[in-house]
Amino acid sequence: MILLMPNLAKKAYWQFNSICRRLAHTSACNLDLTLSGIRPGSAVGKSLRQWEQYNQEAKTQAVNSGFTLASKEMLIRHKTSDTLFVLGSSPSINTMDDAMWHQIGRHDSIAFNYFLAHPFVPTYYHLELLNQHLGIFRSCYSQRSEAYRNIPFMVNYLHIAGELKQSDLDFVHNLSVTVPRRYAGTSASEFHSILDYAYRKIEPVDNTYLVHNRASVSLMVSFAVLLGYTRIVFAGVDLNSTGYFYCDERYACEAIRDLLELRCQDKAEAKPSEAQGFLHITADPALWPEHITIDRALEVFRDSVLKRRGIELYVTDRRSLLYPAFPVWKNK
Repeated sequence: MILLMPNLAKKAYWQFNSICRRLAHTSACNLDLTLSGIRPGSAVGKSLRQWEQYNQEAKTQAVNSGFTLASKEMLIRHKTSDTLFVLGSSPSINTMDDAMWHQIGRHDSIAFNYFLAHPFVPTYYHLELLNQHLGIFRSCYSQRSEAYRNIPFMVNYLHIAGELKQSDLDFVHNLSVTVPRRYAGTSASEFHSILDYAYRKIEPVDNTYLVHNRASVSLMVSFAVLLGYTRIVFAGVDLNSTGYFYCDERYACEAIRDLLELRCQDKAEAKPSEAQGFLHITADPALWPEHITIDRALEVFRDSVLKRRGIELYVTDRRSLLYPAFPVWKNK
């Protein structure tokens, strides 16, 4: 019994230390919010405080699980342009001609989720990986491993926290994880206040600061802001389609066979032209009505952050749900 006391005392000490650090962080955050004119008990104050606390805990857990945190210093070494193309997986990807791909190739780009089914290789890659889809991702990535050998590859840690360790993803080259703030369940005005505060107080001192609200493209925008891009161009971000470019028969190869079974079972989705006219789930106000839709979230991002920093956001296709709120890109 006596021998167990030192270990018990040590455990108690660290638990007490953790509680003290949490209370100190909360007190400091409450004071800073109050000085910024935000009531700590308001929806905005609660969301900011809760996500700062969770973010610190998740980062610690990620590092303890063997992961490397994606940071500005790590990623900016790959930056070669002031323009960042964001490559989505909507059907309009299949309508883009060689001239457009040549334009994209002249600038930097970030692709996300299962864009890796496409032969174009971007500058950066980000994945929202679900634990139950690890096998599908491994199958897809194994076919593209050499092409992505030198590409910074990021995985959203919030999806795999507590489920996967670095050793589970050791087949991925240049792997790091992101730990974005979600700020979910906020109205447009609340989200505006959150971003206004966060980009004045938090982002300047946090070299990992990213936002993921409703859809991956919001994280892509915050990624562009983090690395100092002045132009963001959405390609293959339709939002008025339920299809995916890789549901086209031209991609029916070994690399994405499992992905086709997961995403393209529906016959309408297998024919992208038939999938037009249906809102993407992230843009459908009927789903998750407590969340603002992604198109509205992007407009808030533009008004609260992008305009103040002189950052322009475009789309490549006027058929996108984001047009005309965001203009069509012209080669620059």
